[in-house]
Amino acid sequence: MLDTTLGRPLARTDVALILCPTFTLGTPPLALASLQTVLRGAGFKTSTYDLDFALMRYDAAMFRAFYAVYNIGHRDDVQHVQFVVRPQLTLMSLFPEHYTDADKETLRGDLEIVARLEEFLSKWAAVIARCTIRVAMFSVYASNLLPSLLLARALKRIDPTIGIAFGGPGVGLAQTQHFVLRFQCVDCCATGEGEAIASVLARVLMSGELPKDVPGVSCLVNNVFQRNAPLPLLNLDELRTPDFDGLPLPGHHVTHYRSNPNLTSRWYGVALPVASTRGCVKRCTFCAEQSYWQRYRLRKVDAVVAEIAELSETWGVRLFQFCDSLLNGSPRWIEEFCEKVAPLNVQFAWAYFRPTKLPRHLLEKIAKAGFRILYFGMETASQALIDRTEKGTDVAEIRQVILDTLAVGLHADITVLCGFPGETQEHFMESVRFCHQLTQQVQDELGHEALSRLSIDAGSIIRVEPYARMFTSPSEFGITLQPFKPRLPSGLSHFADALADISIRWTSDLPVQEKSLRSELLQQFVYRAPGVNFREEVEDFALNDATILKPTDRSARILRDDRNRYYLVSKDRVRAELSDTAALIWELSASGLSIGEIRRRFESANGHSDTPIPLERMYSQYLTAGLVYVEDFDGNSELETITVS
Repeated sequence: MLDTTLGRPLARTDVALILCPTFTLGTPPLALASLQTVLRGAGFKTSTYDLDFALMRYDAAMFRAFYAVYNIGHRDDVQHVQFVVRPQLTLMSLFPEHYTDADKETLRGDLEIVARLEEFLSKWAAVIARCTIRVAMFSVYASNLLPSLLLARALKRIDPTIGIAFGGPGVGLAQTQHFVLRFQCVDCCATGEGEAIASVLARVLMSGELPKDVPGVSCLVNNVFQRNAPLPLLNLDELRTPDFDGLPLPGHHVTHYRSNPNLTSRWYGVALPVASTRGCVKRCTFCAEQSYWQRYRLRKVDAVVAEIAELSETWGVRLFQFCDSLLNGSPRWIEEFCEKVAPLNVQFAWAYFRPTKLPRHLLEKIAKAGFRILYFGMETASQALIDRTEKGTDVAEIRQVILDTLAVGLHADITVLCGFPGETQEHFMESVRFCHQLTQQVQDELGHEALSRLSIDAGSIIRVEPYARMFTSPSEFGITLQPFKPRLPSGLSHFADALADISIRWTSDLPVQEKSLRSELLQQFVYRAPGVNFREEVEDFALNDATILKPTDRSARILRDDRNRYYLVSKDRVRAELSDTAALIWELSASGLSIGEIRRRFESANGHSDTPIPLERMYSQYLTAGLVYVEDFDGNSELETITVS
């Protein structure tokens, strides 16, 4: 249902600023507030619609359902270069009439969820159009492109004269812009920094003209895709304080974000976003950050501190979050910032840091300045892969930075990826061991309370991003790029060229099935690590020592022996790695015998009923699932699983 406060007549608006689901943060969107500052400064009347908040707030189940079928980590797209998330689902959702029932049956469940979301967005289109808006500007990310298209089409159906512009990283690429514009519900896509173009673009769209001559804009001119040259980068110190008036929705106040059921939002309340940088100091081979922002830029410390003080006074908020891709690109900058912001007595919910050049004394200043969570993009604990991806970090230093972060009272959240091109089994196991050893070391040296402040976000599969070096120089990384032609109904033939541009698969030496397996294993380990705080949820798991394992289709596990050593097991290795006894149990298990029958065979062969059974127990449990060791195992230790289905 919609909020009843929106049932009354709304003031006429020149420009509606819109964020569609799912962006998942549950906090005020900085992009809308920044654009609102620029537009109001230029004399436009604006209204803001954080529909990500609205869906979380009014239909949390729908939010979770849609996020499950349409997000940047969706398994359908693991092998696709990430221009657009699930383009086939996008086309089928907007043009179902062109597809047969047999076509739609393959995505029936997903299409039903999208249809429910479309009903929700159609109601909001009516609310937004009631303001007699003349322009709608959407903040678009890869994770909300489909809902943005659905809402744009709904607005155009209500009033075809509304000018609609998409901007943001989700439509920053020429290929994506061409695809989006072919839907005929978006007039133009903006490239680069929205603050530099918003007022000019709004003025042209309000006049009813196509902004075909505006720098930084792409549009269809006589049905031909045209992309204009971007504007120069902004001087970040000239930016004005973002205006959060009217967020999350007309008639609301920023404090209403506290009513959001999103778990992360509840954990730290209403945190206003700020930004001090754009870009990154590194150019990791798998990341497109440098290509998008071109270079790393810093605002002056005094300007950022003054903005935080102004926002705190204006909105009565003392909690903030940094939206920077990297906050400690300059150790000198972060140290000066901490010293100058500390007297404001505010707090920072979280910020992204590189796990390097953070000595204990600097972390103490960061904690004193009011920071809560530091997000570290470790990505892998294999030094060989770190060097190959040119991250410029060191595993030993990463470990020490995390320990020091926890020791000074901060929360540490680390990301661990898998499926890198060239990633061997040993590279993968280095990350597994690192996570285990780190959690054990934190528990032993700092205690359970510190361990509860450690989060490990593990198991996402590495992706090839457009314009990252793995995309522009694939052979350098053992990657093969292969265009493919998705089948299009005859009525959508005008999408053929645009769809071909974004339809590229990539492969490496690691099969996609193995990537998925490693992802699953890494997640299983993290979820089952005792006391580890995963995404702000503290859960204490006991290592299950069950003697019976039900049939499972999972093809691998991580096991722990009684000496606290960890082993990855998989069905893909030869039986020669098993001991003679284990090989016999493998044969009996593979033949379909039950655990009880296997026990009786062993008792009969040995002539007594008290035969020690640690190996029988272990192999009867895990080899029935088709498991074989991939690391040395001496056969003398008893193992137990970290996860049991």
